[in-house]
Amino acid sequence: MQLRLSEATRDYEAAKKDIDEAVLSVLQSGQYVLDENVRQLEETFAQFCGVRHGVGTASGTMALLVGLRAAGIGFGDEVITAPYTSKCTTAAISLANATIRFADISEETLTLDPKKIAPAITERTKAIMPVHLHGQVAEMDAINEIAREHQLMVIEDAALAVGAEYRQQRAGSLGQMAAFSFAPTKILGGIGWGGIFVTNDDEIAIRGRQISGFGYQAAMGSTDLDLEGYNVMISSIQAAALNAKMPYLEGWLARRREIAARYDEACDALGITRLHPPTHTKPSWRTYIIRVPQRDAIIAGLQRYGIEAGAHFTPVLHTRPLYKHLGYEKGDFPVAEMAAEELICLPIHPHLSDEDVTYIIHTLANAAQQKERAS
Repeated sequence: MQLRLSEATRDYEAAKKDIDEAVLSVLQSGQYVLDENVRQLEETFAQFCGVRHGVGTASGTMALLVGLRAAGIGFGDEVITAPYTSKCTTAAISLANATIRFADISEETLTLDPKKIAPAITERTKAIMPVHLHGQVAEMDAINEIAREHQLMVIEDAALAVGAEYRQQRAGSLGQMAAFSFAPTKILGGIGWGGIFVTNDDEIAIRGRQISGFGYQAAMGSTDLDLEGYNVMISSIQAAALNAKMPYLEGWLARRREIAARYDEACDALGITRLHPPTHTKPSWRTYIIRVPQRDAIIAGLQRYGIEAGAHFTPVLHTRPLYKHLGYEKGDFPVAEMAAEELICLPIHPHLSDEDVTYIIHTLANAAQQKERAS
C-alpha cells in the first residue's frame, strides 16, 4: 500500500472520459493556443472565484509575475509576504524587479500575521502578498484595512487555496487580484504546468493579457505595442483538461473537508496539535497539517507503513543563502521558523477511501505512541 500526499493519476481516472474527449478535440482542431477552451476556463474559473476576469498563464508563478507587472509594480518597489512559503512566491517578486520584504506568520492560520505587517512597511512598499497556505485563507479583513490605510495593493497568492473561503467569499475575490496554480498536484491540477490570475479590475485584466502575450494583444482591448511582455499564456490543451475537471471540483472539495474533519477528531483524541481555522474561514485543505516537535520519528513511522508524509517549505526562506542579501537572520520570524521545523503534512485528497483514512489515523496513533515511549 502506498498512500500519497496527492494523486494526480486518480484525478485523471475520475474524469478520464471527459479529459480524453476534451484533449483529443484540441489536438484534432490544430488550434493549440488562445482557443475557445482558454476563454471558457478564464470565464468559468473567474466566476467560480466571484470575480469578473481571469487571465490564464503558464504557471502559478507566472500568474503572480503577470499580476505584479499589471499592477505597475517593479524596480524600487517593495512587496511584503511571508517567509514560510514556496520559493515560487518570492521568485515572482524578484522577477518583477521588486524587493521582497518579509513579515512573520500567525500561529493560528500559518498565514501572514496582520500584526506583523505594519512594522515592515516603508515608503517604498507598494503591495502586500498574503499566501493562503495549505488551503487556509489569511486574515483578509485586517490585511485589507492595513492596505487601505497605507494605499497598498493586495495580491493573493492562492496557489494552494482553490475553493477556500473567508466570510463566505472565495479566495481570489479578497484583494485587488489573485494568482492560482494548476500544477498537477494542486487542488485543481492540470496535465502539466498552468496557472491563472483573477481580478475585478478591468485595466489590470487588459494589461495582464498584454503582458502574458508578448506585450501586445490588440484583440483583448488594447493597442499598446510599447509594453514588453512574455510568452506565458496557458495552452489550449491545459485549458481543455481543466475545463473537463471543473464539474468535479465542488465534490472534490467536499470530500477533502470530510477527510479533514476525521483528522481533526482523531488529532484531538490523540492530543496532537493541529490547525484550528477561524470559524469565519472554510479551508480547502490542499494539505492537512499537524505540529509535532522532533517530527522525524513520526514521519518515519508513517512512511514505514506506506503513508507519504513530509515537511513543506523547509528551511524557511529568510534563512536560505539565496536571500541572504535581504539582511534577515535566523530568529527574526520565530513562528515561520517553528512551522518549517515542526509541521507535518498528511495525505489528503478526494480519492482516499474511508478505509484509507482509518488506516492513516491508526498508523499515526501508533507512531505517536512509539515516539512518546522513546522520549
